[in-house]
Amino acid sequence: MNIIYRKNTLYVYLNENIDAPLAHKVEDRINNIMGTYSIDNLVIRTNGQNAGALRDFEFRYNSTHSTRMTIK
Repeated sequence: MNIIYRKNTLYVYLNENIDAPLAHKVEDRINNIMGTYSIDNLVIRTNGQNAGALRDFEFRYNSTHSTRMTIK
């Protein structure tokens, strides 16, 4: 997992297979970062891997934050 901040956007690059434990780890890290810093956008790149485990996190994130998450 690589996390990069550029132009008021936090990019999270996931190269691993996405399963429930990894999705939970990503959610914890992102919530910590977004709670600490004022960042407008969040983009998660999965390199075409199964992102189904992240959909629940996307729903929770977008419903509770003023910023939006995009999974690509």
